[in-house]
Amino acid sequence: MSRLLESMAYNLRKLYGISFTLGTVALVGILYMYDFQIGLLINANFVLLLAIVSGVIMKFMGGLGIMLTYSSVASFVFRFFSNAMRKDETTANRVKALLVLPILAIAIYGFYKLVTAIFFSSSLSLIEIVVSLFGIWSLVYFIYLGPAFIGKYEPRFVDLGIIDGVRDRLGDVRHSIWKGYQLRVHGDFGEVYADEFDNYQTDIEEIRVKLSGLLLFPICVVLLMIPPLAGIGFALWLRTFSLHHQPLTRSERVILVTMVCAVAAISTYVFFFLDTSSIILFLDSSYAIGIFTSILLLLWVVYKA
Repeated sequence: MSRLLESMAYNLRKLYGISFTLGTVALVGILYMYDFQIGLLINANFVLLLAIVSGVIMKFMGGLGIMLTYSSVASFVFRFFSNAMRKDETTANRVKALLVLPILAIAIYGFYKLVTAIFFSSSLSLIEIVVSLFGIWSLVYFIYLGPAFIGKYEPRFVDLGIIDGVRDRLGDVRHSIWKGYQLRVHGDFGEVYADEFDNYQTDIEEIRVKLSGLLLFPICVVLLMIPPLAGIGFALWLRTFSLHHQPLTRSERVILVTMVCAVAAISTYVFFFLDTSSIILFLDSSYAIGIFTSILLLLWVVYKA
């Protein structure tokens, strides 16, 4: 397997050429089965099934995206109000409580969507569609587009080594000492809370790095609606396992951006233009699960810090 991954890393044209060819052959074969009539193909049962799978996957990612962007917002708020919170624990606690309220609101909303999905049946409202799409596009931006544009898309599937782990532990000890000094000597609550959320943001970044690799496969599944692009997508997913041999090239980053934008666009089309009332149970359940998963990740980050 190691040799195969190394071969992929150094034979990119062959890898993507074969993948694109297989996807194109699959598309031509499907079109042939439907006499090259796009209308019949669009209304085919398997296309509807792929659209449903796309909606479920992207609903989950939408729920995940809403909470994973919250750490950045909280860190910015603490930085912005740090002067007002200096040596004023009451103000600091009020700001902290204010930042907790959206988390509670999102958690309650996730529970509400799960209950309504199980016991009631209704179509998605416009505000629900907009919120879902915001979660999807924000997740796509923070996990894929942003890192790809600056050349820092490096998904990681394994934990840090022993040396890096020890270094992180020593950093945690240093931070605890600094935190105690700032609170007890200077009473600088604003600076401490801002730094706390910077630490949270570092851990969120670690989660982002791992999710960027894990979510690439379901993204490729969504792209099965466009077989040539799906073929290239699966090739790129395999390439993420060989980045230690060779990092992604500029062309591969362009492919990544094209892929995730296509998936977000497909999701937008599914939510706005397809009747999703028959699969609302799956959509709302996956959305709620995405929200709860991201909340658990955030709680884990807070506990770890």
